[in-house]
Amino acid sequence: MLEKYEYMSFQLDAVLFTIVFFLFIIDMILIYSMMLSDVEERTYEFAMLRTLGFKNRSLVILLLLQSTFFSLPATLMGFAMLYILTYGA
Repeated sequence: MLEKYEYMSFQLDAVLFTIVFFLFIIDMILIYSMMLSDVEERTYEFAMLRTLGFKNRSLVILLLLQSTFFSLPATLMGFAMLYILTYGA
């Protein structure tokens, strides 16, 4: 009976790992898509900032902060759901 439980546990862990892996890939694609559309929408604003004296490095830091603000809430919610599903079940 213990062997069956260990086998089922291993299979369940493998399936859950696969699901988490694909969700991570989908999350990366979604954040990339959001950033790409945001940059396309704000090209004029970035040009104005460059005209006013912003350096390329400052714009890159601005975009990195924005992508962090996109991904941080999703990551925190994901970990919260992981905790609830792992220890709730």
